[in-house]
Amino acid sequence: MNQLASKMVIVDDEPIILRSLKVAVPWEKIGVKIVGQARNAEEALQLIEKHRPQMVISDIRMPAMDGISLMRKVMKQYPDTVFILLSG
Repeated sequence: MNQLASKMVIVDDEPIILRSLKVAVPWEKIGVKIVGQARNAEEALQLIEKHRPQMVISDIRMPAMDGISLMRKVMKQYPDTVFILLSG
C-alpha cells in the first residue's frame, strides 16, 4: 500500500457483518480509509459513484442484486476497482 490512503466501501445486508468487517482489521494502519458502508447493492452503487473507492468488500448473497452483479456493474465503469467477495 502506498503512502496515500486507499478508499474502501463495505457492502453486506447484515449489520453485524458490516460492524465486524469495520473493526476486524486495523484499516487505517494499513492505509485504507472506509468511506462508506451499504446494506445492499443499490446503496453501494451510490457510494461508489460518490467516493470512487479503490476497493470494495461485498457479500455475494444479498437481496435484489448480488455481489457478483454489483462487481460486474462497477467494473464496467471503474475497471481498476479491487473487489473482495465474501460468502457465508
